[in-house]
Amino acid sequence: MAALSLISLAQPAVVAAAPAQPPTVENKGADTKVDAGRQRANADAAVTAARQLAAYQDEFIALAAPAAQQVQTQYNLPASVTIGQAILESNWGRSTLSVNDKNYFGFKCVDANTPGPIASGCHAYTTQECTPTECHDTTAYFRVYSSMTDSLRDYARLLTTVAAYAPALPYRNDPNRFIQEVAKKYATDPDYATKVINVMTTYNLYGYNSVSVSTVVAWTQFLQVYGRGMPSAHAYQRPYSPSQGWLDWVDLGGVIGGTPKAVEFQNNLYVFAVGSPDRHLYVKVYNPSLGWGFWTDLGATVDGTPVAVPAGDKLHLFLRDSSNLHLVHRVLDGTTGTWADWEDLGQTLGAAPSAILTPANEVHVYAVQSPSGHLLQRVFKTDTGWGDWADLAGTLDGTPGLGLLGYKLHVVARDSATQSATERVLDLVTSTWDPWQSLGGTVGTSPTVVTYQDTVHIFVAGVPTQKMYQKSFNPTMGWTDWVDHGGSIAGSPAVTQYFAQLQVFAIGTPSYGLYQRAFTPGSGWTGWAPHGGTIG
Repeated sequence: MAALSLISLAQPAVVAAAPAQPPTVENKGADTKVDAGRQRANADAAVTAARQLAAYQDEFIALAAPAAQQVQTQYNLPASVTIGQAILESNWGRSTLSVNDKNYFGFKCVDANTPGPIASGCHAYTTQECTPTECHDTTAYFRVYSSMTDSLRDYARLLTTVAAYAPALPYRNDPNRFIQEVAKKYATDPDYATKVINVMTTYNLYGYNSVSVSTVVAWTQFLQVYGRGMPSAHAYQRPYSPSQGWLDWVDLGGVIGGTPKAVEFQNNLYVFAVGSPDRHLYVKVYNPSLGWGFWTDLGATVDGTPVAVPAGDKLHLFLRDSSNLHLVHRVLDGTTGTWADWEDLGQTLGAAPSAILTPANEVHVYAVQSPSGHLLQRVFKTDTGWGDWADLAGTLDGTPGLGLLGYKLHVVARDSATQSATERVLDLVTSTWDPWQSLGGTVGTSPTVVTYQDTVHIFVAGVPTQKMYQKSFNPTMGWTDWVDHGGSIAGSPAVTQYFAQLQVFAIGTPSYGLYQRAFTPGSGWTGWAPHGGTIG
């Protein structure tokens, strides 16, 4: 299952097969690349086609995005870069290799009988090889894949196992820097990274880096799930009431480029989402008496999912600004209904932040610094304002999860060196930190952390299985072992308490529909229940 964003019930279109023609892909050896002239021609042609053929663009992205998000979960590479390179390398899925062999990156076999660990076979083509003085025909063997996902997996395997690409891996959470580092070895075209960045920007591919169930909100008697529907990219909501059960999906409109975030504040519901293609932050408010308002542009340029924290009569909003990757902050005054100006809090972040309100009414914000991978903390107090940044070390990536258990704050993150979960615990009374502690597992997503029945629970997607796993802690029993919940998910699940139940939602692969699982004391876990939709 994958994580939830917005939801549309339409299925992605399939790219029509182009007429057969001689391969026009780059001539790649065994995990190497040559033939810069052909590469530049294909890249230029792909960019031109992208701007002229909107239908091809929509169809290819609708097909490639779920595959790239699945690969992102397994290999922790930005989906936006995978899609952007696939667009350039395969000319929007219209090259001979992509049509005939589902080979979207032009990878060659080592020889006629050695396709590598992921490809299913080899296909012989007559192609040309050139020296500085002449060109001649030769037979080349290109890899054949059973699916687009396998082709993208082979690309990710290359980038994560070949030493030449190791310098790029610390920038997994900065797509532009990541492709700039990859291009130094991947391509001979000096403008290759710029072309990929232009494609990612033009078609707002950055939104696909955030694959998660957006938000589950227990509000009054209703349980509400929000997400981004594909291929429309509208915001969608599905409510549940005890008397009526699950109602139909509600189209909230907008064209959004990432996972929406919903929060209750002063009896209203606020839904925040990144607009497409401008990447501004937008808000839509539901008032029980007035219904839904219009989408309002809050400015800023967003990278990743925003986080909103109610604190008394103030709503604190945090996000990573895509222009400089700094943490920025804005406050809504619930008394006057006015927003303060955006405030740049500095630092260069590797992913979206997380934040929480403590029992002392302090707002704590946490984020992973780029490129160091250290955990950073900053605290806001009503009487003194913002404190200084604190460096809490670590070798992390993604967004940390936060769980409050009494006066102990558990900060859980993914260790980029081991791919395991790791945590530090802050004693809010003494302001002291325990050292980093490994929680084991092989984790493919940022952890989702929730406190339920005096226990901290962590939910993640495991790799390579993509099953959902859970690990729990309480002061009496300590940490449990990882519990296998089955399924096949992409991205982080969303979790909330609804009355006495613990409700878990995630996006299933390969359907990219929404699935739900619930825990009831005395009865245990239900099975996975489908909710339909196509979530991206």
